[in-house]
Amino acid sequence: MPIPCRAMSQAQTLYPSVYSDCICLPGTTGQLACSPCPQGFWCPGNGVQNQCPANSMSPVNATSSTQCICIPGYMLDLTGACVPCPFNETCISGIASPCGPYSQTLAAGQTQCICVPGYYSSSSSSSAPCQICPPNFYCQGNTSLVQCYPNSASSQGQSSISACSCLPGFFLQSTQCNPCPAGSYCPGGQTQLACPSNSLSPSLSAKVSQCICNAGYISIPSSSMFCDTCLPGSYSFAPNSTQCLPCPSGTYSAQAMASTTCKACSAGSFSTAQSATAAVACQICPQGTYSSALASALPCANCTQVSPSSTFCFWYILTCFPPQGTYATGLGLTNGTAACLQCPAGSYAPLQATTQCQQCPFGTYSSATGATAQGPCAF
Repeated sequence: MPIPCRAMSQAQTLYPSVYSDCICLPGTTGQLACSPCPQGFWCPGNGVQNQCPANSMSPVNATSSTQCICIPGYMLDLTGACVPCPFNETCISGIASPCGPYSQTLAAGQTQCICVPGYYSSSSSSSAPCQICPPNFYCQGNTSLVQCYPNSASSQGQSSISACSCLPGFFLQSTQCNPCPAGSYCPGGQTQLACPSNSLSPSLSAKVSQCICNAGYISIPSSSMFCDTCLPGSYSFAPNSTQCLPCPSGTYSAQAMASTTCKACSAGSFSTAQSATAAVACQICPQGTYSSALASALPCANCTQVSPSSTFCFWYILTCFPPQGTYATGLGLTNGTAACLQCPAGSYAPLQATTQCQQCPFGTYSSATGATAQGPCAF
């Protein structure tokens, strides 16, 4: 009775008579027993098993060397060898394909292209297109898409965080865009600049034009000083003034510079001059006149007559005189009257209508005030 050949084998002659006449089929391997040709080999039959060339692979049961295909990342060259895929190309099934627009490979022998820096892909799939990095983001390549830090911006197509620049009104410090403080201006980026001398700015200022000159100074953009001082005799009472105002009549400014106000002439004096630079511009009311107002720009008014019994003595009115022991200069009157002042210790006034007290004779002294005669003066 005929005996069948072993599994995965067949007779090699028309009339096989022995067990060895049965040989393994193509795609299988073995001598006594036949088994499937393993992956990475090709088996033409009769138990022969050949390994695929380097960097290639075959499926199970391969029967021919043509079934050895270059592994991913390798391509078949003209000699039939599998060599690494070139830069900026991908190789699958032994065939090289160039990378798409704005993509690359980082080394030879790659199977997938990735987006170049400045571009990004919304998917890790090799078929996803590379898009330009949008404004206010930076893209380091592949699928990277990172938003700039707060209060900063970037143009499109950027690849590094260094492209994120602080907005005007902010400045970079410790990888943060901080608000520009008052007294400074920040045009953007890393820059923080102090306002020119004698000027201030609100916080978040971005331009030097936002620096406002202080009171007492005037803004002159064409000047190298930027904020010029108001000279003596003038003033500037408000910030951001463009001109210094002259001190009006009845006032003066003796400050060396940067006056914010003018000082008033005191009561009992007046000044008709403008832009006065010193207190000497305030003229003391002469005898027989008075001025009760501060900062008077009008000449002093004439005194009027009152009763001789008044406790105040009018100067220049002959019916009213300072009594003995007192005196009155009659200068700088503020209300038409001059208080009669007692003669100080060491002096006396023997007569009425005295403008100054007489001193005790040399070598004598009086501790009494309001003396009317020389008598109290003693050695």
